[in-house]
Amino acid sequence: MSEAPVPDSTTPLRYELVRSRRRTLAIHVLPGGSLEVRAPLRTPVRTISAFVESKRAWILRTLGKRVRNDDRVLWHEDPLCDGDIVHFHGIAHRVRPVPRTTRSEKLIPVPGGATGAMAVVLVPVRDAEDPIRPQILAWYRRDLAERVRLALPEAVRRVGVSPAAISYRLARSRWGSCGSKGRISLNLLCAALPYRLFEYVLVHELCHLRHLDHSRAFWASLLAVLPDAVERRRELRGWYLR
Repeated sequence: MSEAPVPDSTTPLRYELVRSRRRTLAIHVLPGGSLEVRAPLRTPVRTISAFVESKRAWILRTLGKRVRNDDRVLWHEDPLCDGDIVHFHGIAHRVRPVPRTTRSEKLIPVPGGATGAMAVVLVPVRDAEDPIRPQILAWYRRDLAERVRLALPEAVRRVGVSPAAISYRLARSRWGSCGSKGRISLNLLCAALPYRLFEYVLVHELCHLRHLDHSRAFWASLLAVLPDAVERRRELRGWYLR
């Protein structure tokens, strides 16, 4: 993956502008160090430029972290290939395609050895053109459903409210969401996270069943269940969805 150099305090910040029917301005630091600014349809360019410049310090800090932690980008647009890295339960696994011998064969995670070798995930393929990503996502879906099955009863007991339903999907911008009808959706990439961060996402969304916003009441309810929620939230920011 190519990386854009981190600009200094005087270099003009270059960014890709994406306009939509949103109401606010937002800046996204993408893998490789590029910037994307999302803006309402009619916001003047000078207003957008001033907003980007006002966030220069944050942008430079985030770019520096992204260059150092690029191996924690969990979603790449390019197809997965032999040697690429995926994460599972917080551990980096190197992808290794292997010949498929049976139709129902599933991928196999292999832990790293005592010598410090990186863990691998063996992905059965028919040929070199067989896509790997769908199998990784199916693996994540199975694991995440099992994680939730084991963790949900205790989380519900502690939060005091139960979801009407839980669904799983791949998302590029958020770890989870909660609807007004009590349904929770979790990002499939939660399977890539260490347990304490997966637990944070799950409890976070359960607390939204009580408070759909991020009000003081919401944070109070979250901290009552997870006293170290602020620390976990900070750790979660080190794992990039894209």
